[in-house]
Amino acid sequence: PIEYRNLSTDKIVGEPKPKQVSVTLSGTERIFNLLKSEELKLSLDMSGVKDGENKFSITKDLIKYPTGLSVVNIEPEEIKLKVYRMISLNIPIEVNTQGRPPSDVKIIQIKTVPEKVQVLIPSIIPQDKIKITTEPIDLKSITETITLTPKLIIPSEVRFQDDKYPEIKVIIEVEKKENK
Repeated sequence: PIEYRNLSTDKIVGEPKPKQVSVTLSGTERIFNLLKSEELKLSLDMSGVKDGENKFSITKDLIKYPTGLSVVNIEPEEIKLKVYRMISLNIPIEVNTQGRPPSDVKIIQIKTVPEKVQVLIPSIIPQDKIKITTEPIDLKSITETITLTPKLIIPSEVRFQDDKYPEIKVIIEVEKKENK
């Protein structure tokens, strides 16, 4: 497996991001019998990366492997990674509703608290393409004013500050219709 370390918090590695390399090792049968797969790791230092494409030559000194074994071959010999700077945005939350409220209920207002969430997105993504919505809320079961905490549906490229997923409240304010 590839371990990406020292990547500054305002950067992200774009997909496709290689997850592993193939390494051919040589050594005695005894050492191979004692070998645990978790002992093998490729460690890439990301501290010096620039925005855009970065090339890494994969050499044996980047690979962690047990003493007594030697590296014969590495595939691929080079990895290309696209690295993007993350920018901070405040995105409004869209409430996703489905169905209609019961006939004796009138929805006065649906609001979220907070109204917007602060997100980090890669600088190459158009900001107007980012949408954050709640999981669907079924209005059929709403009979009184209620506060819900639905999950958010977030595009895969969106991150939150310090990886803290925000808690959102959706307040659905209703009033009962008078029966005539």
